[in-house]
Amino acid sequence: MDKKTDLVSVIVLTYRKFDLLEENLNSIYMQDYPNIEIIIGDDGSDNFDYDMINGLSLKKTDNIVNFKIIHNEKNLGTTRNANIAFSSANGKYLLPLSEDDVFADKNVISHIVDMFQKTNYNLITSKRIGRDSLKTFPEKRFTDFIEKSDSTDIFEALLAENFISGSVLYHKKEYWQSIGKFNESYRLLEDYPYLLESCKRGEKIGFLDEISIIYGEKGVSQKGKTNPIIVEEYKRTRLEYGIPFISQFKTRKMKRHFEYKKYQNDHKDSKGMLLLGYFCYLDHTVLMVYNYLLKHLKKDYVFYLDILGK
Repeated sequence: MDKKTDLVSVIVLTYRKFDLLEENLNSIYMQDYPNIEIIIGDDGSDNFDYDMINGLSLKKTDNIVNFKIIHNEKNLGTTRNANIAFSSANGKYLLPLSEDDVFADKNVISHIVDMFQKTNYNLITSKRIGRDSLKTFPEKRFTDFIEKSDSTDIFEALLAENFISGSVLYHKKEYWQSIGKFNESYRLLEDYPYLLESCKRGEKIGFLDEISIIYGEKGVSQKGKTNPIIVEEYKRTRLEYGIPFISQFKTRKMKRHFEYKKYQNDHKDSKGMLLLGYFCYLDHTVLMVYNYLLKHLKKDYVFYLDILGK
């Protein structure tokens, strides 16, 4: 097959929400890329309607060479569902597109493939815009950082804040298989551990400076409605990747933070943990308290802390 028309698999993961699926699929059908496979991976939805989805598949355009529907008999969690769908894909490139997301324009897939083919990247990320909020993610300070930084710096920064979204993270299938797929010890959090593992192994992530998708903003990890399992899995991921990296952190703040977290984790049943743990973390904590006082109290009450600086 011509290099320019390598098969691309678009993976649409679904769970109980199908009201925007037709719009989602239409945004794939309209792509100008000529060789696309669509994989629907449903995670045991109790309202799954095969006939409805099959009917939508009949509207596919000539550039859709394969349309596969997978329905798990029971709910397995996002990570396991993603692994099943990704594993069933035949494409050289794997592009996720959640059920309530849509590609931003007709050139998205062509531009992603073009970047893969012109570079050595195994992973490429881009920007998204919120359907309702109209906010672009990631912010420019992060996009500049992704472009300029090596994998170690990105790894350290990701431990502080996740600024690369799995909704716009695109994969070479060969690489995704080589890293061991998504870690199924996590039920809902597939992308964050995968990103950290990739950076830890020295993988540089390419950045495509375009808005690839219009983001539905109704997933399991949205602010204000975050699934508690996601919260716990984020905490666990940071501990599992951050604590072994303590000696390699370049910033003092991150080193202190994970020294404190390590002490908490090692002495979680000890009554003396708080005293010694806070002592380890004291310099960072004092600055946090000082900033709070400046923000919420009259300045007269905190003049004696001025030597710390802001």
